[in-house]
Amino acid sequence: MKTSPHQASKLSPQRHRTGGYILLELIIALTIFSLAVLSLARSLEATLAASNRINRDYAIRIGMRSLVEELRIKTLPEMSVSRIDEALGVTYTATTEPVAITTRSGGSLRDLYALTITATDGQGTEPLTDDVTVYVYKPRR
Repeated sequence: MKTSPHQASKLSPQRHRTGGYILLELIIALTIFSLAVLSLARSLEATLAASNRINRDYAIRIGMRSLVEELRIKTLPEMSVSRIDEALGVTYTATTEPVAITTRSGGSLRDLYALTITATDGQGTEPLTDDVTVYVYKPRR
């Protein structure tokens, strides 16, 4: 079946209109896709920031544990110290206090001390502190 030039001109604008709709659909699809990718990138950034903070907290706790083990073998006057970990920007402060524990028979335990290690993290807007307390027995000689 042959089409006349008059009929062919009627079909041409329809093709162009359909092409315009496809272009509009493509632009909308790309916009939605780019918003989804942007959301995923922000989510990944938040996850990485949280992971870095967790790793930093773990490193600070390792430093506290290391200082506890180091100070437990020292004499009582040597236990009160303050140290700065320059790599982390954390200050560790160790203090000792005598602990009064009464036994069931009414006597008291002597030479027992609470060793408290406080870590002060100076990064961020506010300094964050974390502490750990262990009891140590240091008999007088």
